[in-house]
Amino acid sequence: MRVDVSGHLFVFPHDCACCGGTADAELSVSASRSRGSRIVHTEMKTWDVPYCSGCIKHIRNLDNVRLQLKLLAFFSLFLGLLIGFSLGSYWGAVAGMLALVATALLHRSRLRQLRAECSAGSCVSIDKAVEYPRMAGDTTQV
Repeated sequence: MRVDVSGHLFVFPHDCACCGGTADAELSVSASRSRGSRIVHTEMKTWDVPYCSGCIKHIRNLDNVRLQLKLLAFFSLFLGLLIGFSLGSYWGAVAGMLALVATALLHRSRLRQLRAECSAGSCVSIDKAVEYPRMAGDTTQV
């Protein structure tokens, strides 16, 4: 669901934005905009959104899984190139593709684990429940 708001001061309820439970922590979301072409002025705004520690944990774990996916994909391609140079391009392509498939399967498994760890299915998402995609006056599209 997308909600557009306008104003200078927002007060969030003291409930977790993800699962609706009692919030015991906060997670910052921010947006920035730049103005000017020769001298660039960048402005950044931040909201502190209430979350429970369990939901912050699965959001942080998702960030780690995304980093793991990028690293394993890079190493899969590197492995394919390495084998391709030593044994031939066919074997390099096969090894690289097999490593990428294994990476995708591992990533899928880790996402399934994260969804299972969410607060008994009451979480809105395994990712951040609240985003600050753009600021007023920003003409870029979300």
